[in-house]
Amino acid sequence: MDQGDQQWDGMNITRALEALSPYINNPRETVIRIEVFVGVSTALLFLQVTLGPCRRRSSNFLIQGALWLAYTLSFPLSAYTIGQMLSSPVKNGLYPLWVALILWAVGCSNSMTAYGLDDNKLWRRYLFVLLQYFFYAGIIFRLLVPTRYEFLLFPKGPIFETQPIAWSIDILISVLLFTSLVRAMANWIATDSYHSQVVADYMRDQVNHTANHHVSVDPITMEGYRYIVFLPSHLLCGFKVAKGPTYRNKLVPADDGIITIDAIWREKFDDSWLNTDGGGSQLNDVCLSFALSHLLKRRFFGMECAEAAHDETRKFVLEGLLSHKDGGARAFRIIEVELGFLYDFFFTKYAALFHMERSFIAMVLLRIILLSITVAVLLGGSPTIMTPKPVIEVGTRSVDVSITIMIMGILLLVEALQIILYLMSDWATVSLACGYTRRSGTCNKLIPFVIWFLRRFNLSRYWTSMISNTKFGKFLYSLNLFGYWQNQMGQLSLFGLSKTETRPSRIFVWLDDLFCQAFLLANLTVQEYILQPIFSKISNIFFSSAKTSIGVPDLVKKEIVSCLQKTNIGGPLTNGQAALRCNGEAALQHHVVLEHISCTLENQSQTMTMLIWHIATEYCDLPSPNELEEHQSSAQEEENAQIDKKYKQVAIILSRYCIYLIANVPALLPGDSTDTLMVYRAVVNEVQRDGVWASHKPCKAELLNVINNCDSRRRTKEEGNNIIEGSPNNNNEEDTIFMKGLKLGKKLEEIGDGALRWKLMADFWVETIIYIAPSDDATAHMERLAQGGEFLTHVWALLTHAGIVRHDQRRNPEDLV
Repeated sequence: MDQGDQQWDGMNITRALEALSPYINNPRETVIRIEVFVGVSTALLFLQVTLGPCRRRSSNFLIQGALWLAYTLSFPLSAYTIGQMLSSPVKNGLYPLWVALILWAVGCSNSMTAYGLDDNKLWRRYLFVLLQYFFYAGIIFRLLVPTRYEFLLFPKGPIFETQPIAWSIDILISVLLFTSLVRAMANWIATDSYHSQVVADYMRDQVNHTANHHVSVDPITMEGYRYIVFLPSHLLCGFKVAKGPTYRNKLVPADDGIITIDAIWREKFDDSWLNTDGGGSQLNDVCLSFALSHLLKRRFFGMECAEAAHDETRKFVLEGLLSHKDGGARAFRIIEVELGFLYDFFFTKYAALFHMERSFIAMVLLRIILLSITVAVLLGGSPTIMTPKPVIEVGTRSVDVSITIMIMGILLLVEALQIILYLMSDWATVSLACGYTRRSGTCNKLIPFVIWFLRRFNLSRYWTSMISNTKFGKFLYSLNLFGYWQNQMGQLSLFGLSKTETRPSRIFVWLDDLFCQAFLLANLTVQEYILQPIFSKISNIFFSSAKTSIGVPDLVKKEIVSCLQKTNIGGPLTNGQAALRCNGEAALQHHVVLEHISCTLENQSQTMTMLIWHIATEYCDLPSPNELEEHQSSAQEEENAQIDKKYKQVAIILSRYCIYLIANVPALLPGDSTDTLMVYRAVVNEVQRDGVWASHKPCKAELLNVINNCDSRRRTKEEGNNIIEGSPNNNNEEDTIFMKGLKLGKKLEEIGDGALRWKLMADFWVETIIYIAPSDDATAHMERLAQGGEFLTHVWALLTHAGIVRHDQRRNPEDLV
């Protein structure tokens, strides 16, 4: 070897020593860092389990942001920690146990398997990464066994006698592999349309069978409504192949083990099963919600709704769901539970667990037992490294054992919490009903018996009675942690937007300028059309004070139900024309011809119509100069005042809710969402440009001045045109949306009867909500379920089950999706 090679080798040795110096000088630091990351991974799991159910109940950005961080960081953090265990020369005897705890934290969350719908499509990538993790776990596990790999497959050496913890860790990793595969299965189920195709084919056959054989149906007892509640696994996984000539799935409930809603409703259930005052009737409604969720799921996958526009479908809603004299409370409660099932299907593991409950409960019990055994063994003595490879071994201290046991205690608490949450969920309720509806064997009734036995302890009642009267319990109920959704309606008024509230916050303006100067100095187009809208949107979300929310009033639900019952479902929906017709004769008594304002409903988009009527509604809500005197003169007419207040509340709430939808979730509305936002921003600019206020809500006198100034300018322009062209021009087609709304409000004020005026506007807005609810964009509705939900989604689901899937739909049932 020449001198050059020796110098090169010397340099390599020097560099190697420099690279190893941090590990040699302070190897304990590496172990502490890995230990901290294991604890953080466990904390992220705990965060997902506890806050995961809150996603559908709250749109609070702190909850949503915390869950996004927990979901996003779990995999990178786990990969980094496992990589540190593998690549670092510093080794510790607790590494195999720690990697098992990391795998537990990554794949064992039941309440959150996806943050967005697109995450479900990545189930193959998740499966690949998961198998990589378990392969690395096998390599790390070899720290506890001699160098020969046979001991992993044929354990017979002294290692398992001296280190019994290796047994429990080995089996625990195998159990965790199965549990993690269930998460990949849940993501796959959420993207697989076969189940919905089976339901679509089945519903087509049922519609044809009902029509050909004149089957009588009863929407009160659900007799004749054979909606699917339970499909056996062999049908869910596609083991039954479709045959010609139709090549559709032919299902026979009696032969294929299918359970339908009419079969469940014929059963007599014990009222104590649900531990609620509703008893068996509530159990029937939960199963009905589950069956309806299968029907609604078809719209997400673009399947055919064969039963739409058929008489039986309309009877089911009008004479069944809406027949109770509770203002539609039961109907909306069933819809809430149904959308809860859909949220769980797309964003949690419950749909997969429902079809493998025995395995799920067995795996949970096995994990708890193995973890308990591991804790007991670990208290007896720390594991030691057995590999003969050269490593820097760091001994296990008592604090390491204590922290590890504390982490395992948290995981035991998480497992207990998850199994309680599932057994007390609506999925377990459906499983209980299906188990006792079947007439085959005791094996199928084992899990329903377990669920029934645990519910006999009345855990939910004890929990409710224990915390309901405490300050902490009242605080939890104020956060709506026990509902199906946030039960809120966003409120946004164009008259509540000042110029400062529609501008981005100063910090976002500064960041916008900084990014533009640093990266896009010369590209003004990107700055104007990309960065500024992004920062403006973020600023509006976090800092805008104009957007508020209120609880959904029962009065609004009652008015929607009343309007739906009056609607001719066989024909197309109208966007307010029915409200004008119904109130036309009464308005004539006040010398107001409503046909003259019907032009606001024609020759323009639905977004423009809602903006015009919103401005008119806000205009009518403003106090008049002589309102106080009028109020004093009409104080004796209390009944009329109450009617006025009722309709006024409905009109204002729905008006501001529609503007909230336009500004924040335009994807739920008819038309292109980009065009909707463009029109909205243009109208906001009109309001700020033409309005004479800057930092306060306008008064009616100021708006009247705006109208008069506009008319004056138009008359001046028309006179000039008459001089030049010699032809009058009396149309107002050039008026802006803001001006059209103000003039409409002024026209509506000519109706002297306040109760009639507000009834007209309330009828218009209720009809508008029903008109805009039907939508083909089921994906947008499902996405909103994970952000607190929208009231419009509930109306959309109700209309779907009534056979209304498009606002221009007629009685022809073909090709309705």
